[in-house]
Amino acid sequence: MLIKPCWHTDEYGNKCGNRGTKYSIVEEEIQKAILKYKEDILPTDTETQGSNNIEHLKQMLEEKQKDLNKYTSALERVNDAYDLGEYTKDEWIKRKSKWEQQISDTKNDIYGLEMQVYRSESMSNVERLNLINEFIDNIDNIDDPADRNRLYKTIIDSVIWTKQGEDANIEINFL
Repeated sequence: MLIKPCWHTDEYGNKCGNRGTKYSIVEEEIQKAILKYKEDILPTDTETQGSNNIEHLKQMLEEKQKDLNKYTSALERVNDAYDLGEYTKDEWIKRKSKWEQQISDTKNDIYGLEMQVYRSESMSNVERLNLINEFIDNIDNIDDPADRNRLYKTIIDSVIWTKQGEDANIEINFL
């Protein structure tokens, strides 16, 4: 089986650079990540560590919100300075795109942190460990791709696959 290449294009018509690969390579990386994730959530005191983790995530989220407000204000100041004639159009476009990129990156970070907080609050570490153990016990016994996919979906929210040249990066978002 193969993972098909991405056919998505951006607003300028540029095709996504993610190329396909063999499914077995991706599945092997996902299973390694699952085992690592299992080790990461094996705390001695699961409930205490879980609440500490949520508080840490909420602090990070608050800091990112502050950063977003700063970047938005900076973009407004750049636009105001251009309106007052302090920048040439080229300089304004350069500065504006810098702050727009910062804002976009920060919004993506905020979304990721919000999802982590949601997932952390919706399920305890004990429940996650039980699901992971059930997954590990059953994955090798299932041959049907649809059934394997359903089993993966019991512990994984999404998998983001990016491949540039020969370098591949797999980001896994667990439930």
